[in-house]
Amino acid sequence: MSRSSDLQRILDNLVEEIPELLAALVVDFNGFIIAKKSIKKFDDELIGGIMSLLDETLNRIKSLTQSELGSGSFDIDQFRLFYIQLGKNTGALLVLIGDQYSHLDRYVPYSYIIADKISLLLSNCDVACKFPSITEDADLVLDSKSKNFIIIGSEAVGKSTLSRRVCNDSFIENYHPTIGVSVIEKELETRQNKTVKVNIFDLSSLKSFGKVRRYFYQYSSAILIMFDYSKEESLNEVENWITEARQFVSDKEVPFLIVGNKVDLVNDNNNLRKKAEMIALNHNYRLFETSILNNQGLDEIFEYLINESFQEKGDKVVATPITPNFIKNLTEDEKIVFICDFDFESLDQSTFPNVLEKNIIKNIADSKEISLAILHSKLIPLEKALNRKIDKDTILKITDKYIKKGKIKRQFLKFDEDLETVNNSNIIQKGDI
Repeated sequence: MSRSSDLQRILDNLVEEIPELLAALVVDFNGFIIAKKSIKKFDDELIGGIMSLLDETLNRIKSLTQSELGSGSFDIDQFRLFYIQLGKNTGALLVLIGDQYSHLDRYVPYSYIIADKISLLLSNCDVACKFPSITEDADLVLDSKSKNFIIIGSEAVGKSTLSRRVCNDSFIENYHPTIGVSVIEKELETRQNKTVKVNIFDLSSLKSFGKVRRYFYQYSSAILIMFDYSKEESLNEVENWITEARQFVSDKEVPFLIVGNKVDLVNDNNNLRKKAEMIALNHNYRLFETSILNNQGLDEIFEYLINESFQEKGDKVVATPITPNFIKNLTEDEKIVFICDFDFESLDQSTFPNVLEKNIIKNIADSKEISLAILHSKLIPLEKALNRKIDKDTILKITDKYIKKGKIKRQFLKFDEDLETVNNSNIIQKGDI
């Protein structure tokens, strides 16, 4: 089937799926219609009239989207329009048209799924024309038995390549940024020879997509946060992605995984690996390492995820395995770990004598498990605000008060030479050493 017929098929399905749409167009910045679909009562004469009005606006849209992929909505005459730029290299827009009373805004997240498929077609990439249906409230219709894996992370770290490699067993050499969200459906098998249907959501990292991204977190069965070992800044941004996802994923049973791509470019002594391990340990997340180019590590990720799907709640293993070398490379401050199981909001805020104590306890409560070293690093902004040095002895003195009250536990990571790995029995109380 030709790309033009695929494009037409996508628009046909889109107009059929959204009842408030009068028409859907793919147009270039010169006002040329690449593809179109409209309802029967919305004829070519009306489309021509709208295009003449839209032509006056195209230059303004083009100037707004030259620096960054953009979208927006505006009213012309008795119609309401919403547009999404279809990639920086396509020079085209997806334009949705409704009447002046239509609620096109509610379909914005869904439109990004369609826009990404059209963008791939215009870039001569293979794409499946199938996409999820929606309810009257514009929520996605997904199989209740399916598992939905959400992939997030900075731009160009391998999110799209990972999802396509798993689903199509193909490697994409030419980078094509996801402009919205790509949803790929695949059936995978568990160790118990059970088949589970998975939907892999590849969410764009573009700033222009930030307000829409949060919509898709509600469907998550697992969150994969990717970074690229060859781009240190992508690892530095992992904490920001964790913070964003945690705002919108309320179910604490949803596992979070950190995935480091291009591990083939990292040597054993690289500080980035240690930094990634510390982030995973601090949040009690699993850390996986991949080389998508070499097809390394992908099976382990999805084998873990689909087998997690069949485990009972409360019986899930989410901690990153701690190896002997990992323990040996830790500093003394990194081996001291504070643990608590209370929510900071449950505490009486008036009991804190000062802002320093409040910040220390809040960081421990929010993290649930945090090393002295990381806790110390999180207090650096407060040091600058208070214009005073916060040393580890001060932190230990403040936490001792809560340890005596039974609110916090302080433990020390130690490797038992008689065992191959550290497990819960090897994490012993600081006072026992």
